[in-house]
Amino acid sequence: MRVFAACLSVALSLLVVSPALAQQQAEPIVGDPGDATASSARHPPDGASAAFYRSYARPERGKPRAEADGVWLLETDRGSGLAYPRLTARTDGKDVAPTNRLLEALHGRVIQNALERDSFAR
Repeated sequence: MRVFAACLSVALSLLVVSPALAQQQAEPIVGDPGDATASSARHPPDGASAAFYRSYARPERGKPRAEADGVWLLETDRGSGLAYPRLTARTDGKDVAPTNRLLEALHGRVIQNALERDSFAR
């Protein structure tokens, strides 16, 4: 469970401010609560966000990081430089695919939000 919590923690921290945004502007990805396009809480990522990630991203996987209850890594889109965690194994043997599908959709949404704000050039 700690690996999932670590991935979720990284995922949520990346939702708040992306590295590209931090360098170019002070506006967080999660902005005005009335802006449904900016908040993943108000407009959760879905299959379309995951499909966008699969068609757009040029992923590169980082080094696996072992924790007491599993292994995770950061997957970075080489075009945007935006990274998101992925689980690679759990010590309890449970399937990591459902969690990774959600993380992929979140990653896609972060990239979409950055593109909408012209936060990086591709």
